Amino acid sequence: MVKNSKKRKRKAERKLNAKLAHVEQVGQIPSSVAVKDTLPDTLSYLDGNNYQLIFERYNSKDCEIYAVDAKSSKLLIAKFNEITRVNSRTIAETSLKRGKVYNNGNYASLFKGLEDDIELVEVKYAGEGRIICYFIDEYPHSTDNISNYCCVVAILRKHRETK
Repeated sequence: MVKNSKKRKRKAERKLNAKLAHVEQVGQIPSSVAVKDTLPDTLSYLDGNNYQLIFERYNSKDCEIYAVDAKSSKLLIAKFNEITRVNSRTIAETSLKRGKVYNNGNYASLFKGLEDDIELVEVKYAGEGRIICYFIDEYPHSTDNISNYCCVVAILRKHRETK
């Protein structure tokens, strides 16, 4: 049983790495990688309760991934990898710095299409580069089955002005 679980996890990691390599090569995240309503069933084979990256609310109009250089793209992928290795209980112990993003200034466009109660944060990945996202920690029926999601809204090359 454990062996099959590890095989599925390795297969999923290879598939994810192939998608990340495609994103790095093309410079844009295709809408086909967004996980839709079947999210819990689709990802139920993953072990643990670590954050899972979700691009369902990805804002392609504001995203600047196309302009990220090779060095920064490697740091971006490393930051995504770091996010997927923590969960809501362990994130505070990491080097993931998260600053709150407010719905004003040049950040206002990032809130379009999002629910009013969503709190966006920025995670620094390289120099001024930021991942704009929000975290969802779901506690369905027991503390043994926690679902943690990091919903990526945009990738920015530079910190934006808020005035």
